Amino acid sequence: MVNDVIIRAVDLTKVYRLYTKPSYRFRDMFGLLGNTRGAYTEHAALDRLNLEVRRGEKVAVIGRNGAGKSTLLKLVTGVIQPTSGSLDVKGDVHALLQIGTGFHPDFTGRENVYAYFAQLGVTGAQAARRCADAVEFAELEEYIDQPVKTYSTGMAVRLMLSASTAITPDLLVIDEV
Repeated sequence: MVNDVIIRAVDLTKVYRLYTKPSYRFRDMFGLLGNTRGAYTEHAALDRLNLEVRRGEKVAVIGRNGAGKSTLLKLVTGVIQPTSGSLDVKGDVHALLQIGTGFHPDFTGRENVYAYFAQLGVTGAQAARRCADAVEFAELEEYIDQPVKTYSTGMAVRLMLSASTAITPDLLVIDEV
């Protein structure tokens, strides 16, 4: 059904400028670059991508380094905007785009999970229930009240993933965590 489509990309294109000097990037940010020849080259990370993802589908985007996988996920989550084409994303989107993003190393695991939930508008008894579920799923009961900086990478990833899945978004986007 058409209503089941939660991601629709039509001719989605994202082009990055690769500047030959850092000062050119700075000048371009303020519209001061003008027609400086050789200031940058353009790299199409995505070129006219067409894609539909339906509710309930599980999709893995696989490819070599530089193929545009992370760019696609950043577009879907609204971190960046496309150069051209259209992208329609429906529903509540949660993202894990980088290990540790949003987690403060000096806060305990529990404090970080509560802060994450608060950002999503989940508070009070509902946050307490979901935090308990996340901690149990991550198997971190013994460590949850220790600062995250004392966790191994695997422990931190388990906590982030379990916190993300304790909330039931319409779309969960995960990139190399």
